[in-house]
Amino acid sequence: MMSAAALLLVLASRDKIDKIPATREGWTALGVGVSKEFENFPALFAVPEELCRVVNDPQKQAACLKLTGGKTGVLGGINLSDDEFTFQTFKLHLGRYPIVHIASHFSLNAGTEADSYLLLGGGKTGDERKLTLASVRENLDTKFVGTELLVLSACNTAMLAGEQSSGAEIEGFGALAQQQGAKTVLASLWSVADDSTRDLMSGFYQILETDLKISKAEALRQAQIKLLHGKYQPAQIAERHRSEAVRFGASASNFPKFIKDENAPFAHPFYWSPFVLIGNWR
Repeated sequence: MMSAAALLLVLASRDKIDKIPATREGWTALGVGVSKEFENFPALFAVPEELCRVVNDPQKQAACLKLTGGKTGVLGGINLSDDEFTFQTFKLHLGRYPIVHIASHFSLNAGTEADSYLLLGGGKTGDERKLTLASVRENLDTKFVGTELLVLSACNTAMLAGEQSSGAEIEGFGALAQQQGAKTVLASLWSVADDSTRDLMSGFYQILETDLKISKAEALRQAQIKLLHGKYQPAQIAERHRSEAVRFGASASNFPKFIKDENAPFAHPFYWSPFVLIGNWR
């Protein structure tokens, strides 16, 4: 079984797809995420380690070294997690880093753009914890200008949402961020698993940083292959997902049983294939 990184083009991509990307040498990252349980969202225990693997924040270095077994993050930058990840801090730091990495829950709901939202880590009320698509459109206009790569390490961030969508194209947080300036968005097509997403993301960044000439699409493909064939010894293969629930169009009994290889527990396409690139693939 081989993997091929998927590339999506939406209307927001049309003025970005042919742009020559800036050199990646010296790129830094804004990493934000939510790991704590909130209302009907389960805790995401892999998020703190994922952020530590991606971002080398001097202020978090001691704690991160414990989580990662002594390994520093791939990129320099800032790591804002849980209570630190509020709308105000997110808005403040947007536009300062070529890479923005978000690891959280995303709730995709039918209706208007006010009904679908990314879960924030801090806020006094439940509503303050919800960064809706409507709020992104109204309050973060142009804030993704200068963002070379936006990674939405969450669920359903590339999927159709909003009452204005026709169903003829894939729309959502990813495409909205492109409208507001992000050149490339890495987003998900379904409810992703917690542990496998952590490993895919850290592998993706390591490949990008190791070979500055490699394209983002090729880095994603290689990270997918590593996840598919890699030998892992995780403490547990958790069934925690970065959305409210996993919904299937048909009963699981209708599908052939997948026999899990203990050396490659994430070999099923469910784990390695949900993420797609939107926009500039280079």
